[in-house]
Amino acid sequence: MSKNSIELIKNKLGIIGDVIEEELSNWKSLECMPYDTLTNNITDKLNWSEKDYIKNKAIIRWYISEHDEWTSVRGAKGGVQRKAVVDAKKEANDKKIAIKNEVLAKIEKAFSNDEK
Repeated sequence: MSKNSIELIKNKLGIIGDVIEEELSNWKSLECMPYDTLTNNITDKLNWSEKDYIKNKAIIRWYISEHDEWTSVRGAKGGVQRKAVVDAKKEANDKKIAIKNEVLAKIEKAFSNDEK
C-alpha cells in the first residue's frame, strides 16, 4: 500500500472520528443514544449513500468500543452511553445486591438461632 493510500485512509477515519465526537458531545441526555440515531446523524452530516453507510457502520461501532468515555449498551434500551452512567448503575446494583444478601444472612441467622 502506498503512502498516499495510507494518508487517504487516515484522513477518512479522522473525519469520521471528528463527526462521531461532535455527535457524542451534542448528546446531553443520560439515557442511551440509539445506534440508529448516531449512525443516521453521521450519515446525514457526511452525505453518505446507503453503500457508504453499510461500509462505515462497523467503523462507528469499533470507534465507540475503543472510546474512553462512551460504551455500547446492549438490550432493548441499548445504544451508546457514557461509561460513567453505566458504572454508576452497576455500582448501585452491586450495593443493592450486597444489602439484600446481608439482610438474608441476618434472617437466616435469626431463624437458625430459633431452631436451637
